[in-house]
Amino acid sequence: MTIGQDIDQMIEKLRQQRDELKLQAHLMKADAKDEWQKAEDEWQKLENRFARAKEAGAEAGDDVADALRNLGGKIQEGYGKVRKSI
Repeated sequence: MTIGQDIDQMIEKLRQQRDELKLQAHLMKADAKDEWQKAEDEWQKLENRFARAKEAGAEAGDDVADALRNLGGKIQEGYGKVRKSI
């Protein structure tokens, strides 16, 4: 099974949100910066896992896709917290 288009779309949406928030980083309060760092750590995990899953191609199963969706959800939540703080 290959990584689905929904995962690609989720990552692209997160990438866009990340870029927008990164531009506003200089305005962040201390608590927002903490949330930002947590989200950045999760982002790096997602990028690494997604790259490995894409390389695996057909070998990447539903478990990998579910794990990527779960990690994406955590990042989305973190970005929401940052956005509310600024």
